[in-house]
Amino acid sequence: MPCDGLRLAAAQMRIDDDFLPEIGHLDLAVLDAAADVVYFLDAGLRLRGYNSAWEAFALANDGAEVLQRYGLGCCVVDASPALLQAIYRAEYLSALGSKEPVERDFQCSSPSEFRLYHQTVYPLPEKHGLMLTNHLLVAGPHPEPPMGFSSAYLNAGGVVVQCSHCRKLRFQSTPERWDWVPSAVEHPLADISHGLCAYCLEHYYPEPHAGDDEPRPTS
Repeated sequence: MPCDGLRLAAAQMRIDDDFLPEIGHLDLAVLDAAADVVYFLDAGLRLRGYNSAWEAFALANDGAEVLQRYGLGCCVVDASPALLQAIYRAEYLSALGSKEPVERDFQCSSPSEFRLYHQTVYPLPEKHGLMLTNHLLVAGPHPEPPMGFSSAYLNAGGVVVQCSHCRKLRFQSTPERWDWVPSAVEHPLADISHGLCAYCLEHYYPEPHAGDDEPRPTS
């Protein structure tokens, strides 16, 4: 497809012009119309394009500021909690190097709705980048009762510990207890640290197999 045709097909998508040749084999009109969030990274894991669903999801979840902070050209790994950055970087580079897709489930719940997504990372030809898709698997009521925020979630330094994956808060007097506190998701706290609850650590980030050098986060 000639370059002008690519620009026309990508009219609704936000894509850096100089990255268009790397995705010329794809039907950009179909990808833009998809309900799934679709976005593209270059070999340096910098955001080079995304479809309308990416922007719609961000705006529907009070993410206008995130769109500005992590726009085209940013490293998407930097937008993840520090605890998970090594994991995501290793997975993306694995897909880039092996030319095989990498898949993972992840939670991205709103204060009122539990949401589970399936992410697939597809390598682009010639190791020029990646296409990522986020597909909604489950959407419904939260499986656990909501809790109100209180000082019981503050540690000695006045900091809240939130699970990087499910966004529950650690109950400080009982460290193995993590509660769903919707207000902490709706109005993110200023003094916050990130960890992983026991369930997310074992379910989403299990111990690597022998010979697997992928990093594993700690709680």
